Amino acid sequence: MTDKNEKFLKIISIALPTAAILILAVVIGLFLSSAFRFYEAVKDTEPEDTRPRVTIQGVEIPIAEDVAVDSTASARNFLDGITDWNAVSEEEFLEGIRQNHAEGNDPLSLKDLTAYDFDTFMRDVYDRDNAIIENQQLQLLDGVYPIEALIPIDGRSAFAVFRLLDGTEEVYVYMKMGYFHSKDPETSPSGWIHEPNCYYVTERLSYGNMASLQVGDTVQELMELCPAVRYELERDRVVYGAYTVILEEGILTAYIDDAALDRLREIKKDSGNLSEWAQTTRISDMIFVPYGNTLTEAEKAALVEWNPKYESKLKCSSVPYMLLPE
Repeated sequence: MTDKNEKFLKIISIALPTAAILILAVVIGLFLSSAFRFYEAVKDTEPEDTRPRVTIQGVEIPIAEDVAVDSTASARNFLDGITDWNAVSEEEFLEGIRQNHAEGNDPLSLKDLTAYDFDTFMRDVYDRDNAIIENQQLQLLDGVYPIEALIPIDGRSAFAVFRLLDGTEEVYVYMKMGYFHSKDPETSPSGWIHEPNCYYVTERLSYGNMASLQVGDTVQELMELCPAVRYELERDRVVYGAYTVILEEGILTAYIDDAALDRLREIKKDSGNLSEWAQTTRISDMIFVPYGNTLTEAEKAALVEWNPKYESKLKCSSVPYMLLPE
């Protein structure tokens, strides 16, 4: 009898741990199965990335929809309440622009802006020797050429838009402005100033209008797709190695190499043949920055890694709306 009990106890001592291990394995299996099904369910409910995209040099870049607008509230609704622009911080100023746009009072389109003579405006504002605006101060500019349209860019800058007449052609100048922190307020006070260059728009274009442009195409081919570029080439006092196209979806920048830029400087200095230069000079690089803050931080980092030129341009990805010709 004792032997039978000992055998039974021995069997039990082996069976119970084995059963416990089997039960634990089943429980773990059920838990992992449930966790996997939960993950699959959550994964399936994540919103699909349906953002439209443009492709530049084989890279797909997401864009925001409906960023281009036909009209915005008059900037005078906001600017007429400012007596000392230097006393208004960047945050206050830009929040005022955004709020003014959101309220939508006194809407105006580009064709409603006051028209100024192109040559007179460019001389008064941008000519280093004859400019009537001291130190590029925006409040002084506003006293001569009242700002009627403002578009915020990021937390430190904005576009002021002016309508100019070059003969019978309408040209819209997008003047980039930002806050200048002076190290010596007595000789050069802090405040809002405009940069020494601007962008030009003569018609409303989408990325589709420019999609055929490739690295290796000539500057002449760029101007055929976007005639406003000729103002950057022919009329700008300052010579740069990049040409900017303001589009419905974002800003396209086409670059030329340093050798081409040196030749252009010589041609400008000697009043040489710009047409021949444009026909023989080729685009060395291109980048595209979408409006509407649609890029994630990871996407921004990936673009900078792909092309370092994005680093200085991505601030324009924060532009919430872009006022363009109808």
